[in-house]
Amino acid sequence: MTEKSNIYHKISERRFGHDIFYRLMVALNVASWSIFIAAMAVFHLARPEMETGVSRYLNIEIRTDWDHSLLSLLFMLLVSCVGLTLAMLIIRSRRARRKTDSMWMNMFILIATAGASLLVMLMRFEWLQIA
Repeated sequence: MTEKSNIYHKISERRFGHDIFYRLMVALNVASWSIFIAAMAVFHLARPEMETGVSRYLNIEIRTDWDHSLLSLLFMLLVSCVGLTLAMLIIRSRRARRKTDSMWMNMFILIATAGASLLVMLMRFEWLQIA
């Protein structure tokens, strides 16, 4: 270990166990990722169905356009995912002040993917009105 890291280990730890903010961050993190996974499932159901050789042979009708009701649900799920992740970032900025505190990189990955999905959705679907 370097001399600088030894200094951090010698500092007395005043935090005993996980406080309410840490538990809240963990709960919000699990909720955000669950909402994002649900949003990806809704995306799978909302997109147009793929035409296969079997469906063409059996004359099975397929949906060739997006399901608008599911797209509205997808939009709400992505907005709530971004909102919860922003709340986690605010709580983390208030709580994590030490250099030894972890960065929680998954929050940045989640807000980047959910935010990018939201932007693509807003650019692609003009009919989607922000209420």
